[in-house]
Amino acid sequence: MLNVFVENINDAVREQLRIARQHRLKDIKLFFDENVRKSSEIKTWKDVESLKGSTSGINSYCWNIDKTEVFCDNDAFVLLVNHSDFKNFVLLDDKTYPKGRKSLFLDASHCNDLPCRFYHFPVFSAYADIVNYGVEKGLVKSFCLDDKKTFCKTTIAPVQGQAVYQDLNTRYYWYLDNFHKDHYEVFDKTGKNHLGEADLSGKMRPNTVDKNKHITI
Repeated sequence: MLNVFVENINDAVREQLRIARQHRLKDIKLFFDENVRKSSEIKTWKDVESLKGSTSGINSYCWNIDKTEVFCDNDAFVLLVNHSDFKNFVLLDDKTYPKGRKSLFLDASHCNDLPCRFYHFPVFSAYADIVNYGVEKGLVKSFCLDDKKTFCKTTIAPVQGQAVYQDLNTRYYWYLDNFHKDHYEVFDKTGKNHLGEADLSGKMRPNTVDKNKHITI
């Protein structure tokens, strides 16, 4: 199981949540800040959770190595660190963090044993990247172009900034649509014929062939 924490919702995050709700992979669970969970657009969702509980006066602090700064962060991260499955959490956020991860530590004036360690949480801005990360780590059972038993990464020039992969069985070419990030584009072994779109689970979508699309091999 891969847990995804959403601290805030803006237009970019909202679009990725739409994709997540569309696919609803059973091995990925969404968690929200308690205040966000109560918002009108989230409160009716029944298959998500909020981080809630007592922080016992402990604060979370975010360390940014690029700016060499430390700042007090959302109390929800104290609850996240104390979650029984905190090691399997990632963050959905459109912000950019050093090394692609959010680095935190806990501290409080009344706790002599704090701070004791850093907690690192990978940050992703696209749901498709979260899925691929989960598959790579063995936390999500789903379709993934990084599955070396099924696909191989080609040397073809990236399309929309995305690497092109070839199916080892059919020889078809695949790449993640980098504009919507909610489907793959699929081409035949010549690259000249667009076969259609596939969703994030690898299932082809009907009536999505575009004769104007092709890739140069």
